[in-house]
Amino acid sequence: MENKNIRNSSFELLRLIAMFSIVVYHQFLFLKAQGYAETWILGGYTITHFGVPLFLLITGYFGLKLKLQKIVHLYLYCFVWRVTTYLLGCFYFKTANYTGGQFIECLQPFTKSSGQWFLLPYFVLLLISPLLNKAINAFSKREFIKMLLVFSFIIFYFGLVCQSPFIDKGHSIIYFIYMYLIGRFLKNYNVGEVWKRKYIASFLFVYIAFVLLANLFLPNGLLRAFRGLVFAYIAPGQILSSVAIFLLFTKFQVKSKVINYIAASALSIYLFHENIYIPLKEDFAVYASHFRCLDAISIILGSSLLIMILALTMDILFFKYVLSIIEPKLVWGLCVIKNRIITLNSINE
Repeated sequence: MENKNIRNSSFELLRLIAMFSIVVYHQFLFLKAQGYAETWILGGYTITHFGVPLFLLITGYFGLKLKLQKIVHLYLYCFVWRVTTYLLGCFYFKTANYTGGQFIECLQPFTKSSGQWFLLPYFVLLLISPLLNKAINAFSKREFIKMLLVFSFIIFYFGLVCQSPFIDKGHSIIYFIYMYLIGRFLKNYNVGEVWKRKYIASFLFVYIAFVLLANLFLPNGLLRAFRGLVFAYIAPGQILSSVAIFLLFTKFQVKSKVINYIAASALSIYLFHENIYIPLKEDFAVYASHFRCLDAISIILGSSLLIMILALTMDILFFKYVLSIIEPKLVWGLCVIKNRIITLNSINE
């Protein structure tokens, strides 16, 4: 009976899988950037790039609700992690020198200076979510489809064909809005109910096999063009396959308090591993490069899991405790200031 009160954990599990794929992808990305061109590296680099689109689809599916507490929580969460990784870089990993100026930079956790590009467009998405939600609620299904088609044209033509910096290969608020809209559409119109699980799984199997075979047999000139269609965040194949993975998970009913509790710390995985101060993913990737294909892939997968466990452990044992002390007091103070401003305005009127 107790299990019936637990929310569906399928999407929480998918959130963790998305973060795992991001860690794995960043190891393949590092090896490719270092000049390694083995087929297994290029294949892994291509098929593990779905983490960010999946994360945004989940965000859109459940929707964002702008509240003062959520803004404070996101800022404090990123700030505390930024300070911690910076200090670890200074005094343990020796990847940075401690200066007052760099420490003050930690007060701006949404800048790109730490290497965490995802945070800024996500924060902007949170801020504009009331406007998006209001527009979405006013759309008919026909109007919603028209809006998705307009955004698809903007993403594919200006982003993929023209390679506009305005779209920035998906590192932009336009792309984040696009994926958020797709997520809301999937939720509002129960798209997952239309497709059977076996058809979605078959499509994903064929798609992954096709991408891997293309990496094996296509000449370099054609391979670059092919990756443009399946690899980038804004690529049609990438978006379609991410939607398929998402729809596949709508078919499962998993209920686990443990998964839900762990998934609440999913963002910590990104904040821990993707910054200029913690070199773990680079060190593991270099170590894996000394081994043959299957052994190297096993090391990358195992080390990515280890990085996740480290981040989640730190978050659950330390960061949640710190935020539980700071966050309520800060929210209370901001609410007091807001109420006083409202009172003063009403008196002046």
